[in-house]
Amino acid sequence: MWRDALRTSIPTSIRLALHRWVALLVPQWSTSVTISAVFASQVSISIYLGCPTGANTYADTSTGRCLAVCTSTFYADPTTLKCVNACPTGPPRYYASDVTRSCLLNCTAGEYADNSTGKCTKTCTALNGVATFGDNSTRRCVITCPLSQNTFADTTTGLCVLVCSLGFYSNNATQSCVASTLCSGNTFGDPTTRRCVVALNCPSTPYHFADPTTRKCVTQCPSTAPGYWGDKAIKYCATICPWNPGTYVTWKDISTRQCVTVCPTNPTSFSDNVTQ
Repeated sequence: MWRDALRTSIPTSIRLALHRWVALLVPQWSTSVTISAVFASQVSISIYLGCPTGANTYADTSTGRCLAVCTSTFYADPTTLKCVNACPTGPPRYYASDVTRSCLLNCTAGEYADNSTGKCTKTCTALNGVATFGDNSTRRCVITCPLSQNTFADTTTGLCVLVCSLGFYSNNATQSCVASTLCSGNTFGDPTTRRCVVALNCPSTPYHFADPTTRKCVTQCPSTAPGYWGDKAIKYCATICPWNPGTYVTWKDISTRQCVTVCPTNPTSFSDNVTQ
């Protein structure tokens, strides 16, 4: 882009009249030639063909001026050097940022490129009826969080997260945060890591057991019918404790609801082969 600057000392009345004349002469900016009247002082005027590079870069049709930052509802388009209502759809695609008032290829920290709105947003919106989530690795709204980043779609925050929100568990099968009852396959919600894990991966300190009623790793198995007992051998809440005379025999400890090889001495308890 080139410019031709004319500077002359003129009275204020003539200077203002010239400014109005320029505005009437060129009511709209052109892609090839733009004209801007910039007053350097009370007695001089500069007329530019095309916005000058540097501080004032973008042609603003609403004010007829070259602006460093576009006014509200407009965004600085680096491809045309204009202030525009909508950013170029590309390729490559640009996204409108309300923070910088400009069209960006990559949104700034804390915002994500939203294909459904064409804007940089803090909260991703659904795309064709499908929920999307903010991915920090690409700064874009995505339908599926990247497996390579080991992140999961969290509906509570609307983001791809390493650790799910409280009450939810990362499910590898769907790459999303789910309720414990939705953990895939034979997995259970581990409250210490907020992940869906197999029974043997439930925590050992304190000892946890996979509870089939809640689909969670719990420290005490439920007493609800038919009654469950923690089997440490498989880390599972079982309805029957292991009973293999001559090899491995356990009894049901009512105080801990666990299968034990020796009944507790405090309070004093006795093993009963009939009731186990």
